[in-house]
Amino acid sequence: MTITGAGLAAALAGISVQAARTAPRNGLALLNELIEAHTAEYARNDELWERAGELDTEPNCKVVVGRFYKGRDDDGENIYEPMYAYFNERIEEHYKRDLAVCLSLVGNDTTKAGEIRDCIAAKVASKNAELAALEAEREAREIASGFRDAYAAAEASSEAVSAIETQIAAFVPASMAEAIRLAQWSVEAHRKDRVFKDDWCAVVLANIGKAVLS
Repeated sequence: MTITGAGLAAALAGISVQAARTAPRNGLALLNELIEAHTAEYARNDELWERAGELDTEPNCKVVVGRFYKGRDDDGENIYEPMYAYFNERIEEHYKRDLAVCLSLVGNDTTKAGEIRDCIAAKVASKNAELAALEAEREAREIASGFRDAYAAAEASSEAVSAIETQIAAFVPASMAEAIRLAQWSVEAHRKDRVFKDDWCAVVLANIGKAVLS
């Protein structure tokens, strides 16, 4: 979003007129406290996510659900590579296709069709159990390494940053000093990409507009 100096100056001028008609309050101190809290928590958030990233060394869990043909090698031997599934949904999708192919081969033979369904269901259950076991082992290693705690701390910090931004976004200036402080910091934070909210400047200018019109 582009903010012109003339547009911001006009908005601030309107604030000064309105502020003269309103009772004084300690809003500037509150705004400064919120800004300082946001700056500190944002910096802490960067550090926490960096730490979590350093501890995030575990590969994604996967199970083999089949193989695909790649061609032949120089000796004429067939080359196959494994097909992996990383999620339960992917396991079910793979074997659902296998089921459709197998059922198409038995026609109206309900006995064989039932046997095929049971066989495929058993394979799905087995692969789901295998994936669950791998994920449990991974979770245990992540807990032991400290990654889970580091990730939880980073998530909590992100929520704290968002909560502070929500409070600042709800701040409606009631004085020229408050409007200037809010506008200067918000534009600078937006320019340096130091806020989570993409529409930050638009929200701030809207609040300045509310103050002008109130």
